[in-house]
This record gives sequence, structure tokens and C-alpha cells, in this order.
Amino acid sequence: MAVHIATTHLEDGQFQLVDAKPIMRAGGPGDYFTISKEAGFYMGRPT
Repeated sequence: MAVHIATTHLEDGQFQLVDAKPIMRAGGPGDYFTISKEAGFYMGRPT
């Protein structure tokens, strides 16, 4: 398996997924999803 990314989507060494605007196939014959900042949330790690 290999992954190729555009270095233009790197910020401080981290890949900015939202900026890449990927699309993902869902379960149905024509169902797809995108990733957006509006759908994002922060979940802190337990200490």
C-alpha cells in the first residue's frame, strides 16, 4: 500500500485533510461524503 500527498497540504509537518477536499464512497450506489471544517470537533485525550 502507498499513499501520495501533495506537499502543498502540509502545515507544520501535518497533513491538512480538509484543505485536500477528499471525497469518500459511502455504502449506496451513488452515496459520497466530503470532509468539512463545519463537521469537525475536538475530542481531548483522557489524562
